[in-house]
Amino acid sequence: MNAPWHILGAGSLGCLWAARLQQHLDTRLILRNKAQLKAFQKHASIQLFDSPLAVEPSVHQVKAELASAKDTITKLVLCTKAYDALDAVKSVAHRFTDKTQIVLLQNGVGSQQAIQQAFPHIRLIACATTEGAYLKEPFCVIWAGHGVTRLGDFGEPKAQPQWLDEWKSAGFNYDWTDDIETTLWRKLGVNCIINSLTALHECSNGELTRPQNMVNLLAYDLQDLMIAAKQPKAAADLHALVWQVIEDTSRNQSSMLQDIKRGRRTEMQYMIGYAYEKAKQLDVEMPAVRKIYQQLCEKIDSLGLPVN
Repeated sequence: MNAPWHILGAGSLGCLWAARLQQHLDTRLILRNKAQLKAFQKHASIQLFDSPLAVEPSVHQVKAELASAKDTITKLVLCTKAYDALDAVKSVAHRFTDKTQIVLLQNGVGSQQAIQQAFPHIRLIACATTEGAYLKEPFCVIWAGHGVTRLGDFGEPKAQPQWLDEWKSAGFNYDWTDDIETTLWRKLGVNCIINSLTALHECSNGELTRPQNMVNLLAYDLQDLMIAAKQPKAAADLHALVWQVIEDTSRNQSSMLQDIKRGRRTEMQYMIGYAYEKAKQLDVEMPAVRKIYQQLCEKIDSLGLPVN
């Protein structure tokens, strides 16, 4: 019998992954505290709207538990915010075995390295996904955009994990790569530009045609950084990629803008903050990145939200 999937984090992607996996596989949702577990147990299910226009949701009965449970974890999908990722993994580390594998669904770059350093013997699979989702209310998720999840080993490439067959049977659209680092850097470039500018101007992705010049200036800066960081493949055609994503997601609100509107801590330091610090380490001049990073820090601080 296949080992169950554990989903840590009940945000939009966590609920989306749990609902989709549960249709075909034994799936457990790990919740952060007893209050959240009690709220979930009222219905013991996740409601999934297949699109923003869907009238009725499908209902998926999912088992839930706390991190402190004792049963072992073999396959874990980590769906927390980047700044919570390491502590979240530590909270369930007592349940790991030599067979445990962790799928990382965090935005930006930095949290993956922190987990790798803390758990060097655990196989980590990093992801960059274009799946779009948001919560209508707790445990009720809108599948806003059907996308592709690119994933691969964070570290030395190994043979594709056997559980990819389970994802295939569950209908996941995925693409395995032996070079996930390039994918993460390209996603970082897109996030640095779109998340930062939409949060700063409080606009949808499609409205970034107005600060068009700054989009291009940021892309030039980030290409310089990627080349200095020995990521030339990530730098190739970055401008075209960013503008394509802006066009494809024109009606969307970035995750950073959503966090700001909800008065929540952002993942800025794992996006443009990471690029800013990396540029200082590599002695790369990035005037546009520096300008937008400083403006974003000032805006977030003025809203009373943590900058770090």
